[in-house]
Amino acid sequence: MNKLSQRSEISYNIVRALFHNPYHVIRTDTLDRLALALDVPVTELIEDVSPEQRRRELEQIGS
Repeated sequence: MNKLSQRSEISYNIVRALFHNPYHVIRTDTLDRLALALDVPVTELIEDVSPEQRRRELEQIGS
């Protein structure tokens, strides 16, 4: 996480929050910086999930 934070110039706390909760709200410019740092298209970082699946996953991570 530290390397990604440094490469993307995004705070470690934001990277950590996204790692622990993939449903954490993220700005589009932050998403773009992560994609650039990972050398992947932004679309690789986005997944379309149903509201029911989102609810189940959030319950599992305790958010």
